[in-house]
Amino acid sequence: MNAVATKILLASCLAIIVYSQCEAEDVGYWSLDLPVPENASNSEQDTNLDFLIKSVSFDWQGRDTIEIRDFYSEYFESIGWEDPMANSPGFSELKAGGWSSYNMRFNEANRPIAVYGSMWKAKDYPALGSVMVTLNGLEDGELAGSVIVQIAPEVDTSALFRLTGLIGNDPKNLFKLHNAVQGNPFELHTIALPANYEDESDPLLAEYYEIVDEIRATYKQWQSDYISQ
Repeated sequence: MNAVATKILLASCLAIIVYSQCEAEDVGYWSLDLPVPENASNSEQDTNLDFLIKSVSFDWQGRDTIEIRDFYSEYFESIGWEDPMANSPGFSELKAGGWSSYNMRFNEANRPIAVYGSMWKAKDYPALGSVMVTLNGLEDGELAGSVIVQIAPEVDTSALFRLTGLIGNDPKNLFKLHNAVQGNPFELHTIALPANYEDESDPLLAEYYEIVDEIRATYKQWQSDYISQ
């Protein structure tokens, strides 16, 4: 290969490298600030860089949870995000109450718990915003509880179905995985991975960590697609 051809090849390779580094479309994801209402207390912000989750949690007390729903509906709509269930068949009844989902149950102390949730979807890139209100009391006619608000990438997490099968095949696996990760094995963003998890010799843990790696890779790809480095 002559000198001219070599220079052309090197220039082409450099162009490919530069393009691959610059192809991420920075959508301003990390610049989004999650607001809190005036009657919030004990507010805490959190960012998970591995799973690209940004969240805020706080205690809340008020007359009606629709206050929270309206506050965040206005916020997400102001940044161009939409309720993905708004036009779904059969959604009108839930919509009348203001929430996309709800659940009422009793905890281990036989105390009532009411949970309400809603979700929004970004228009221009795959990301979701959510609000979950957990009510645990009624004080002087006002509801009391806690609120978690977060934004997160919308990625393919179908690998979690493999985890469901892994646990469903043998209930012992559920307890083994819980002990191994010291938490809920499905909540990957909350578990602490051991330093040597890739060298795990236990077949159950080896398969579990393979699933974890696969899911983490999808977030890495999302980051490279939508967040400039």
